[in-house]
Amino acid sequence: MRRVTLIITLAISIAIAIVIAGPVQTQNAVDRNARADTNPRLTAALDAKADRIFHRALQRLEAAETSADANARTGAKAGAAQPTAVGDLCAIAVVPGPAGSFNIRFGIFNVASSSVDFTIMDSFHALGERSLLHESVFSTAAPVGGSINVLYPSGAPGKGPVVLGYTSFDMFESVSFNTDPDTYDDPAFGATVQELDNTVFELVYSGALRCAGRLQFNPALNASIAFITQTSPAP
Repeated sequence: MRRVTLIITLAISIAIAIVIAGPVQTQNAVDRNARADTNPRLTAALDAKADRIFHRALQRLEAAETSADANARTGAKAGAAQPTAVGDLCAIAVVPGPAGSFNIRFGIFNVASSSVDFTIMDSFHALGERSLLHESVFSTAAPVGGSINVLYPSGAPGKGPVVLGYTSFDMFESVSFNTDPDTYDDPAFGATVQELDNTVFELVYSGALRCAGRLQFNPALNASIAFITQTSPAP
């Protein structure tokens, strides 16, 4: 129970951190509202501020857990936190609200002791099963000491999912990025946070671990949350 409470607190802290950093006018908002794009330097500054807050929030939670239960944390670092069965928690994905926001910024937070190598994010079942595609990925923020690489879409506008690759995306590290979700028949549609419900995240870890989860908007948290759990190896 204590571990579940910690993870939920972490997700809330990260979502709040994004909101505190200030709204970023994304291409998605430009599509829906036909406004001029934001100043790229301002966007980059806000994204950088958000990610500094992300990492400070992670550090505060990590320090709090250490002071409350140092022995338990030492066990987790040694491998106790590694998911061992189907359904165990691997990671959390967050998109901060409000539900009608056009600012689609994802955060993924790894809580497994293995490193994440790849993320596949697919919104085919979003928009009430009418499906969304992700035309572009931008304003990426890598894990501390690591890297993030947009494998798809790259160059030409995307026609479906997002595929990201990483280095050093380790336990208690985070990544974040914006996308431009549209429909297949309207490249200027511009989806909202809640319209991304049922977006599927698939995480490929170093070694055999594989995990997946779906986004659902939570009004109480004012954010969309995906609890990404182990799918393989099966016991």
